[in-house]
Amino acid sequence: MTIVAFLIAFVVLLVAAVAVWYARRTVDGESATTRVRRRMRVRGRAHFQLEHTSRHRYVLHNDGSASAYDVRLLHGDVVVEQGATHFREFPPGRSEEYLLFQPMQGPQDDIRIAWRTRRGAPETVVRLPLNTGIVPSEGQEA
Repeated sequence: MTIVAFLIAFVVLLVAAVAVWYARRTVDGESATTRVRRRMRVRGRAHFQLEHTSRHRYVLHNDGSASAYDVRLLHGDVVVEQGATHFREFPPGRSEEYLLFQPMQGPQDDIRIAWRTRRGAPETVVRLPLNTGIVPSEGQEA
């Protein structure tokens, strides 16, 4: 009888471990296959993403596999309170934090990033959307 109870407890523990592993994989977001496909898409070039981390905070990432040169943040009327707006080189894997405020005359939908693939190359410009939704501050009701 003790052996049967031990086997049942072992099976329950095994099922729980598999459930935790599956839940973590699902919560982590993209699967390993998706990450590999994304890396293959951006192989050999710069690829910028703007991550909205809190109400006014953003992080600019170069998720590509190549450096970008003469990188400029074309922010329009958005006020850049923190973070550089020009870089001579932005290597792969680099991130830059920003504190951005929308203009008083109304929200701006996006900012643009301009860069060159190498010094003297033609300029590439991409649009990066800004999350203009209002995120309540901690301790504040929505």
